[in-house]
Amino acid sequence: MTVFISYNHKDGEFAERLALELVRRDIKVWKDSWRIGVGDSLIQKVQDGLEGARFFCIIFSKNSLDSEWVKREITAGLLREIESRKVMILPIVINDCKLPLLVRDKLYADFRGDFDGGLKKLLSVVLPHYQTQSSGRVSPDDHYYIDYSGFTEVVDGRIVCEIDIVSFDLEESYSILTQIQFEGAEAVTLETLEFQSIQDVTAFLIKACIAEFAEKPARVVVSPGKKTVSHFTLLDKDGLLLFDANVTVKIVGDKRRGSVAFNVGALFSQMDVSRRYA
Repeated sequence: MTVFISYNHKDGEFAERLALELVRRDIKVWKDSWRIGVGDSLIQKVQDGLEGARFFCIIFSKNSLDSEWVKREITAGLLREIESRKVMILPIVINDCKLPLLVRDKLYADFRGDFDGGLKKLLSVVLPHYQTQSSGRVSPDDHYYIDYSGFTEVVDGRIVCEIDIVSFDLEESYSILTQIQFEGAEAVTLETLEFQSIQDVTAFLIKACIAEFAEKPARVVVSPGKKTVSHFTLLDKDGLLLFDANVTVKIVGDKRRGSVAFNVGALFSQMDVSRRYA
């Protein structure tokens, strides 16, 4: 269950700031630059994002109203709202522009000149409906902390867990976004894992990753404007596949700085501490 953000790329800086603020409040976000990689089908990825969305945030500006692609996403979002009634369209206005006729009857979040005020109005609608199965803030020291949110569900008979993590260093002008998707093998079920509920899966995966990276830290080099993608597997004691994991890491914020060395493996032990003492 995600918040889908539709925007024109000329408004990318605002969209990125909004997405980070939502993640900081443990809300899972679908944003194209976070979710679409090289070689991915753009149309298929957007369709998948809309299918899993609970809220469809449209950033309205002079730029977006001139964008044919944003118009297509608006049409798709309206059709989904009408057909399923499972997605709520939330207009976001960031400068003076004329809203399309089909969304003029909707209450909008006004970000013109007051980002915090607009965010407060948006959150008043989103937060009461949004509950993550696993979320929290970890503060290892006074200068560094991470926010994370995760959701586990069964999709087409397979267990899928997605975790978004944003790492902040208050002395830096950038943050690091880490997105991890675990997909269980066909034979892996709650019964074979001997779990009572789907909520047990996230804790299991965190502990399994701590053990996996205890002796071989997963350090990656992240460059501005590029995604670092890696893959690893979690096996049982007999060497049989339990979960495939795909990891995407990228720098958000300051695009002018150089590359950064980042320890993905350390994130799991930090999240485990947060869960035990929450």
